[in-house]
Amino acid sequence: TEALLDSGAYSCYINPWLVDRLNLATIFLEKEIRVYNADASHNKGETIKKRVLLNVILGMSFLKEHNPEMDWERLNIEFTQCPQ
Repeated sequence: TEALLDSGAYSCYINPWLVDRLNLATIFLEKEIRVYNADASHNKGETIKKRVLLNVILGMSFLKEHNPEMDWERLNIEFTQCPQ
């Protein structure tokens, strides 16, 4: 399984083009999500209207709790400190 870990991102996002290309199933959100830029200004593009249905999403809350060891040279992640 491949994933993108972006510790600087507040949430998880995907380009609609990639959703179509990978034929990912989505459902409409009850409330659209506004997107903000790095300087906290409102993004003038569209709002987020759908979410992607995936089996696994590892967000920052998971990464903080499990604190994986990152080996950037080997491009490897090890979860050696998982709570019991």
